[in-house]
Parts: sequence; structure tokens; C-alpha cells
Amino acid sequence: MRLAQQKLSIQADPLRLAIVDHLSCRPATAGAVAEVIGDSREKVQYRLRQMRKAGLVDVAGTVRRSRVRETLYRVDPEKLMLSDSELVELSPVRLEEAHVRVLRVLYEESIRAARAGIFSRRPDHRLVRLPVTLDERGWSAAVDVQNEVLSEMFAIRKGALGRLDGREAIASQVTILCFPRCDDAEELSGATPRRRSTAAKDLGSSRLEQEALAATDPTRMRIITRLTLAPASAAELSDRLGMPLSRVRYEIGRLAEAGLVRVDLERPRRGTVERVYFAESRRETYDHGGRIREELAARKRADVDVINALFREAVEATRAGLFETRAESVIARVPMTLDEQGATEIARVISGALDRLFALREESHLRLRAASTLAIQATLSLMLFEATGPNVT
Repeated sequence: MRLAQQKLSIQADPLRLAIVDHLSCRPATAGAVAEVIGDSREKVQYRLRQMRKAGLVDVAGTVRRSRVRETLYRVDPEKLMLSDSELVELSPVRLEEAHVRVLRVLYEESIRAARAGIFSRRPDHRLVRLPVTLDERGWSAAVDVQNEVLSEMFAIRKGALGRLDGREAIASQVTILCFPRCDDAEELSGATPRRRSTAAKDLGSSRLEQEALAATDPTRMRIITRLTLAPASAAELSDRLGMPLSRVRYEIGRLAEAGLVRVDLERPRRGTVERVYFAESRRETYDHGGRIREELAARKRADVDVINALFREAVEATRAGLFETRAESVIARVPMTLDEQGATEIARVISGALDRLFALREESHLRLRAASTLAIQATLSLMLFEATGPNVT
């Protein structure tokens, strides 16, 4: 099996991931790994041989156990990240299949974490979903930010492993998704909106659910995106988005009730007063961080809605080739073992990255208003959550 395929198979196989996560924390024998992760020694040994043959697992030495000398294995997770040159080795069909497998594993883990309240247990664990409209320059800068975040996470992980002796460990998942959804402003404005479900007509009961629903409903996100770029009336939005005026008015009313859209000005038109609406730029996001005081049930419902929308969009982007059209697009899934300090440091990195992405979006909007350059609608996602529980040995 080629090296690129081996790396992708590790990211999509729960058993390989469990092996890699354990060995990235400390060297261990196949028997010790099997005992910790609760699987058969034969399966673990077979996968270790495969990964060692591919150069993804190293031998750290030997240890005597029950009069038998056993091999100690170790792994450096940085070796598991796919480079652009390795991605070229894979056919488009195989790469799409692999991406979807990785996304599905991530989706299942994220849904379990949301339903268990693991996104909500700690205030510094975050789920961020940022649908944005950028220009070419802003897109390149946003990708650079996400790549920098990845590098910083590996550095934090190394520091955490050095402090873990005798301390409680946190098995975490850190995820970065960055992909364009559309490269053409006209295509964006003329696309037929996909209805999420009939439930999308009703905003949630809590403020958190309202923001989550606005960030996961395609129609509302298109309206918010347009109103973030420039103020507009319902009639102007209806014309630009190719949607019935009654539908636009209804959605604006719900968004206004939630505080996500406001009236910018009122002007006379054909004997009546026409309202022009505007959306605050920072409202075009869903950020779970710091929501500890919200009702747990509401947090779980909101997180599941956001993860569902993100998974659906990511799979659609993969099948449309949007992960591949730009070499800088990022899909990074990083299982890691951290101490308390390391988890806090990564949460700070994600928070700082979010602030930088907001600034990049503001700069892009200024340039998009001043010129007729093409707009790129993208989805940026940053996640940090406990993969199992607070106490992992």
C-alpha cells in the first residue's frame, strides 16, 4: 500500500487511531497497547507491522516480559500528516473515498462528544464554525492561519507529553477544516437554496440555539452573508438571491427577532417606508466557546445541528472537488494526548485564530465592496473536544 494511502487509512480506522494515540504519548509493546485499548493482541500486532513497514511507526527498543523480549514501538504524529506531493499519488476517486471516510469518523466522534456534553464540560473546549465570504487574498491568508494553528498544536502537544509523567491525561481531538464552497459571486447569488428541513422555519428556544440554527440553515446563511457585505432591503435581496419576496421577508423577520439582523435605515418607496437591513459581521459565525452557562440540553442540540451542517457541507465540498482545487485547502484531524495545561493552551490558540479570521474577513469585505473581484464563500472550522473522558491513562 502506498504511503499516502497508509496515512489516510490511519486517519479513518478507529483501531489504528487508538494505537497511534497511545504510542504518541509513550513507547509501548503490542501487548501493552492491546491491553489499554481493549482489542486483541493479534489485531494490534498486524496493524503495527503494516505501519512499521510504511515507516509510520518506529522501534524504540526492546523490553523483557515473562522471559520473552518484546519490541517497543513509538510514533511521531507529525509523520502522519499528508503533504501535497503525497496527495498527488492518489487518484481523485480514491482520494474522495478516503476524505469521506475521514470525515465520517470525525462526524461520528463529534456527534458522540456533543451528545455526551464533552464540548460543554469545559469552558475552554470549543466548537467553532465560521461560514465566510472572502476575496482571493483573504482566502490565502485564512489558509495560512489554519496551517499555523496546526504547527502550534504540534508544539503544544510536545510540551504536554513532557509534563505527563504521573499526571492525569486528556485524550482530545483537534480538527481543522478549511474549504471553499463557491468561487464565483454570480454562482453564489444565483444558486438554488437547499432547504435543511421544515424545522428550519422555527428558531430555537435559547439564544445559543438561535445562533446555531442561523449558522446551519443555507437560506439564512445566504441572507446574512449578503447583509454582511452590504445593507439591502428585502426586495433587493429577493432579486439578488433569486428567492420569493415573501420568503425573504419571513427569514429576515426571524433573523431580526434573534438579533442577528438589524434595521440600518428606513427610506420612502412608492408611498411606503422601505426598511434596509444590515448584519453585523461578527454575527456570521457559531462559536460554542464560553457557553458554559447555557442549558446543557440546548448546548447539545445546538452543537449537533452545527456538526450535521458542517459534515454535510464538507462531504459536498469533497465530492465537488473543492478540497482539491486549491492546494492550500486544509483537512486536518489530529488525535492527541494532552495534560490540563496543554488543553488550555490549544484552546487559546483556537481563540486567537478565530480573532485573526474575523479580521481577515473584515479586510476582505472592504476590498470586495470597493472592487468587482470574485467572492469565495468558504467554511472554516476549528474544534477541540475530549475524545473519551477527562481521565485517560
